[in-house]
Amino acid sequence: MDRLTSGVPQYQYAIQEIITEYAEFMAKASPELEFITSFDTTKHHYQLIMTGWKGYERIYKVLMHFDIIADQIWVQQNTTQFDFIEDFERFGISKYTIVNGMIPAHRRQVLSDMA
Repeated sequence: MDRLTSGVPQYQYAIQEIITEYAEFMAKASPELEFITSFDTTKHHYQLIMTGWKGYERIYKVLMHFDIIADQIWVQQNTTQFDFIEDFERFGISKYTIVNGMIPAHRRQVLSDMA
């Protein structure tokens, strides 16, 4: 798949800003945990990872994972309650540029036709 096309710089900036904002917000809400931002700007993978300990329980979870593929932003993982559409629109990115990679391709088409 082609991972580098015209909208990439704008997408990279928006994704990094959005992930950083959520990391800061979550760190304030759960100071006992660490929220790690991981930005691979060469292969276009961007993640927010939660790690740490709650008592005796080890916490390690990918909260958000975005990829840039073929001039689209793919949401590969979102285990938060946040919907990112308005966040991306704030950066001038259309909701039609965002692909929900957590839904099988045949269902994505049906859902987008319903919108």
